[in-house]
Formats: sequence, C-alpha cells, structure tokens
Amino acid sequence: MPSTLNIFCCYARADGELLDKLTTHLMPLQRLGLITIWHDKDIGAGREWEEEINKRLNTAQIILLLISPDFMASEYCYSKEMHRAMQRHEQNEVSVIPIILRPTYWKGAPFEKLQMLPDSARAVTIWPNEDEALYNVTERISNVVNDLIIKTTLSEAKALYDDQNYEGALIIYEQLLKREADLAPAYLGKGKSLLALERYGEGLEAYEEVFRLDPKLADVYFYMEKAEILYLLKRYEESLSACNEVIQCDPLLVQGYVGKADVLLLLDRYREAFEMYEQAIRLKPDEAEYYVQAGDLLLKLRRFEQSIEMYEQAIQLKPGKDEYYDRKGDVLLGLKRFEEALAAL
Repeated sequence: MPSTLNIFCCYARADGELLDKLTTHLMPLQRLGLITIWHDKDIGAGREWEEEINKRLNTAQIILLLISPDFMASEYCYSKEMHRAMQRHEQNEVSVIPIILRPTYWKGAPFEKLQMLPDSARAVTIWPNEDEALYNVTERISNVVNDLIIKTTLSEAKALYDDQNYEGALIIYEQLLKREADLAPAYLGKGKSLLALERYGEGLEAYEEVFRLDPKLADVYFYMEKAEILYLLKRYEESLSACNEVIQCDPLLVQGYVGKADVLLLLDRYREAFEMYEQAIRLKPDEAEYYVQAGDLLLKLRRFEQSIEMYEQAIQLKPGKDEYYDRKGDVLLGLKRFEEALAAL
C-alpha cells in the first residue's frame, strides 16, 4: 500500500487561527496514517524557510488553498505558491483544493474552475457554525484522500504486474480489496495476476466479481482473458461463449476469431473452426499461419484440394518455411500424386 499522503496548506498569515481549526478537524485522518498536514508554521528554527516551503510544495500530493481576501492580496500566496500549485495541477501531479475561509471575490482566479469547499463555495465564517463548515470540508477532503490512495495503489500494483512481479501485484490488489471490498478495478488486476500465476480457478472468480460490480469494465480484453481462463480450465463451452462476446465487442479484432477457432477445434467442430479462420484471413490476409491452420482444418473435413490451395497461399507469403512445403507434400502423397509431392518436398 502507498505511504501517507502529504498535504500542503497555502494560507495568509491573517488566517492562522482558521488554519489551526482546520488542522484540528483533519487530525483524525492524520492519526489513521492517511495524511500528513504541513504548513510553514512547522518550519524549525535555523532552517531555510523558502527552501523548505518549495520542497514541500513540490512534493505534496494534495495542496489546500485557504482562500480569503488576505490570501488574494498576498503576492507570495497568490503569485508564487498558488501559481506553482496550479502548474502541478495542470500536469496531473497534485490535487488542488480551494477552501473559502472568508467571503472573498475570487472570480477570474486560476482556481475558479476547481471544486471549492465548503459545499456551494460558501465561506467557512458565514456558516452558522464554523465546526459544521470545517466538518464538511474534512469530509470532502477525506473522499479525495481515499480516491488518491486507491489510484496510487492501483498504479503501484500495475507497475509490479508490468515488471512481471505477479506475486507482489497480487498482494497489493488483495490489500486494497480489504480496504475497498467492492472495487472492480482491483478485482480486474487481481484476476490478471492470478491468470499470470496460473491460478485459473481463482482468476475466474475475480473476473466474475468484476462483471458483478461494474459491467462497464467488461471490454473486449476482459472477455479475451476470461475466454483464455475458461479454455485452460477445459470449460470449453463457456470459453466459446466468452469468445462470442469478444467478437461482439469488436468484430474487427482477428484474435477473437482465432481464439474461437481454437476452442471449436477441441470440440471437434471443424467446419465452424474453418469458418473462423476464413474470417481471420479476411481481416488479415497476409498472415501465413492462418492459411496453414485453415488448410489443416480442411484436411479434417477431407476437402483435400482446398487444403492444398491454403498451403500454397501460405508458401507464397512465407516461401522460406519448410513445414509449409511438407504439409502440402503430405496431402499430395495421400492423393498419390507422387511427382507433385516430390516437387513440393
């Protein structure tokens, strides 16, 4: 799981008391180990204050802009800290949250398109109860923190998966699911990791959870992977259904037809398997192996002349593949066309 998120508070000195009250409200999140709150009051004696501020400003995952007339009037807050915060926000490096502390004219400010707090951008000080306003702010920040932790954790797990550290990725996905039991993307990552670890039954269970929780995640690649799991579990009829979903999702994806042909072959449904390779050849006519597979299926269907034609197509595309000549020669031998077979071999 990711480390604690760092929150940077950008505020004007005149709002120090409201900053302290906000920090108090956020303290439960800090005690849970979810966040660390930082502002320039925390700079120790003898430290270079501007260097420390820049360091914190450039490494925070969340930046709170505590908006007030004094903040808007402060050259340092507005032109330096807020400018850098918005730069990082535009580069998707940080979440910036404006919090309206006191009634302030902020129209046209760089942050005006961001979601402001408290709700309805109603300043903290004009709520009937400031604690109620700051509770609202804390609740919304908690949601942002939770979303960021999920996003960061998913990215961390995916990086491990991409590095082929499937066990490590699986551990992180399972930790995340303990925290968020209904998180479909985590189940999807878990399913992929289990598939890579050849734990097919558990992988299928994870994929079924994905579909239950969020059917929108069931894209063409989802069905391709599900079809593969079912194929490896020798549940061929179900794998065939998943292959049909692949083709329905993307009729131009050649792998859908090839995958379906592989399943049909195991079910001894040779004519249908051949039809799938015909579709594959239409979509990718320069793939020699598809002609070879189609030729093999035609042999099983005892359509020998058409089989020879398929092997000849493969030879034209890849004249250096000896096995293609061998296949053609074997058919000709079976037909007792010995001179042609000898020429082919």
